[in-house]
Amino acid sequence: MALRPFAITIGLLALILPSSALEDIFGLRKQIYIPRCAHACKAAIADSPLECTKKITSPQCFAINEPYLQTLAFCIASHCNNETDAARDRFWNQYLVGWKSTTPRPIYGYQNALEKAGVPLLIMKDGQRLEQVSRVSDEDYHRAYSSLADWNESEMYHTRFALTIFLLGFLLPVILSLLRFVPFPGALSSKYRAYFVYPIVWSTRWSVSIRDVGDISPTRGQALFIFYMIAINTILSSTGHYALSHHFWSFDGRHGQLITCLANRFGALSLANIPLLFLYSGRNNILLRITNWSHATFLMLHRWLAYITTFEATLHSVLYLHVAVQQGRHTEWSSMPAWYCGSIGTIAICLILPFSFVAIRRRAYELFLLSHIAFSIIILVGTCYHISDLFKTTWAGYVLYLWFAIGFWMIDRLARIARIARNGLIRATITVVDDEYIRVDIPKAKATGHAYLYFPTLTYRFWENHPFSVATTPKPSPLSSPKSPLSPFFHRHSISFSKSDSNKSSSNASKYTLPERPKGITFFMRTHSGTTGHLRKRTSLPVLVESSYGLPKPLTQYPLLICVAGGVGITAILPYMHAHKGQVKLFWGSRSQALVNALREETWGYGGETIVGKRLFVKLALQREFANVKEEVGVAVVVSGPKGMADDVREFVCEVAKTRKGEVRLLDENFGW
Repeated sequence: MALRPFAITIGLLALILPSSALEDIFGLRKQIYIPRCAHACKAAIADSPLECTKKITSPQCFAINEPYLQTLAFCIASHCNNETDAARDRFWNQYLVGWKSTTPRPIYGYQNALEKAGVPLLIMKDGQRLEQVSRVSDEDYHRAYSSLADWNESEMYHTRFALTIFLLGFLLPVILSLLRFVPFPGALSSKYRAYFVYPIVWSTRWSVSIRDVGDISPTRGQALFIFYMIAINTILSSTGHYALSHHFWSFDGRHGQLITCLANRFGALSLANIPLLFLYSGRNNILLRITNWSHATFLMLHRWLAYITTFEATLHSVLYLHVAVQQGRHTEWSSMPAWYCGSIGTIAICLILPFSFVAIRRRAYELFLLSHIAFSIIILVGTCYHISDLFKTTWAGYVLYLWFAIGFWMIDRLARIARIARNGLIRATITVVDDEYIRVDIPKAKATGHAYLYFPTLTYRFWENHPFSVATTPKPSPLSSPKSPLSPFFHRHSISFSKSDSNKSSSNASKYTLPERPKGITFFMRTHSGTTGHLRKRTSLPVLVESSYGLPKPLTQYPLLICVAGGVGITAILPYMHAHKGQVKLFWGSRSQALVNALREETWGYGGETIVGKRLFVKLALQREFANVKEEVGVAVVVSGPKGMADDVREFVCEVAKTRKGEVRLLDENFGW
């Protein structure tokens, strides 16, 4: 029995669309081969060679062959008594010879052919050469009719399953995110996250990548959703295939018809996944606000869904190529816009993957970005022409998924423009901190969390933008007072500094003087060879600020906040430190004393430890802190820094959360890209 998940889909759609819209827009009740009786007559004799047949029977051959026209006319008259003359004439003029609008018209009409046919006595057999007007056997006709009914059912499943994929891809994250509002006991929530959400799946390092290929190591929570995506696409691609019991218009019976049906299903599911790819990748993705999931999580899902979509699109094209070659129709089909436009789209979606490898993203990010945009446009345009040529529509049915993808892309871009317009064009001041870091001050601008900065006059690539964490935020207390009161639950460690012996840190620490705190926002950046390298050579320049993103999550229910930072990663957790009303402990490892001095005002007064120029042993520090906290006290741990540091924190939190009575929460504030 075929799976019917579209029943839930229709119910969900009924909440937002009237039933007529469901039928008209999505084609959930579409019917093909109308009138079916006439198409069954054609299918029953289509494989019979004609006098003009060469390797295959061409549309021109069908149009001029009198035995074919008369046999078909007599079959229609015998089985289509309930059809109107208009329906029969429409079939005769549009579908008798072929499916393209440019195919030749039959040499005479239906009524003329029926008169010429008379009452044939010869009964033709399936596949027998048709040399004179004949009757179609009842057995062949009914097999053809049932085959068309099954094929129509399969086509409806393609439509409904595609809609199921799309809707669940949008709604399921929302449904799963609602679990955060269920008042589970803190310890139970911690244990659940420690076993099923925080740990990575197949490595001791969450950020492990296949070198120069791609990031493939999700957390267990991400892996559960990835497993769902793989499972739902696998199930819906392998069920609901009725084109198995008959064998008309197929190159080798059941096998050929099943391949064609599978090809159509893979194409429909791949198409339904395309708008989800655009949705998950957007930095203004509406699901970010609704679900409270991180952008890094959606980017991880975007990458894995891209693998699935590419695999389905490739199978769709390869299977149809196989059918075309087996039927000897490759030359004919490849000249159709639907064929070569679809092929262009498939090639483009396959090329996106190698241009997205880690090697290119790290060493030539702009090449990755521009190729991503260019190939995405080719995919959308090629697929749109592919569908419109097949179904003669540009606004309904399968093409609607392309409009959803374009809509998601446009919403994201318009939201970016709106965020930029809040601050306008502002002149930024740049101060060199040391040989490794710079400080960028932007007066009058407003932002929290992190922002994307554009430097339109820095290079010819005026469109470049990169995310940076905002380092300065309003603080509740002055420099001379502690950040949070002492609590009977904790023992405060005094902050300590360990200076490096390296020449880089020591030589530059004395050169940097703390500028007056600006009224706007400040960013600290580690300079590399790209945009930040060019910034080091400037003292001021115009800047556009696209903000704000990555707003800090409220952690007021946790009496203790432990912050772990590496280098300039400190800027990502400063908002948590400043906003927290309870006890705050900071563990910061930095190679630069000048950077520590530059952020002295932002980090002063917090308990914990700051290490300069030496390794910060994160696990030992966390073990010491948890040993000084009562079992029932809730603890939140926020980390931002090198991948190794973040993985150590993740591993430790998972271990301690499994045994503690109080709730333990982990937030990883590293950027995902």
